[in-house]
Amino acid sequence: MPWWPTPSPRTPLSADASVLEGPVVLSRARSRSQTDQSQAPGQTKIGVVVTVVGFILCFAAGLPILVGGLIMPGYAVGLLGLIWLAGFIFAIRWRDRRGLFLVFPFITVAIWFAVAWLGDTFLGWTA
Repeated sequence: MPWWPTPSPRTPLSADASVLEGPVVLSRARSRSQTDQSQAPGQTKIGVVVTVVGFILCFAAGLPILVGGLIMPGYAVGLLGLIWLAGFIFAIRWRDRRGLFLVFPFITVAIWFAVAWLGDTFLGWTA
């Protein structure tokens, strides 16, 4: 017996057994899954427009971070850059959830304004 865990054998369900019968049934299952994917929310025209607008907003939210070096020290700009990158990765992963990923650019800009205000008020950052 190997020292690593081995998966337990799966017993096919009655619905899965029809997929395993032959290439004809398997091709029907593939075509059914392809039609399900074509009806994904991101595939509609409105979904594509929302996705494009969302990514444009993500890049636009990165602009204040790039020019933030004029009023913030380098460590703050680097930290805000990492926050922007995390938001961009979430936007890529959640692009099929129509309105949800549109929130990330606004959150990023709000964090930028908060950091700039806090730095100016309490840490004496000046332009």
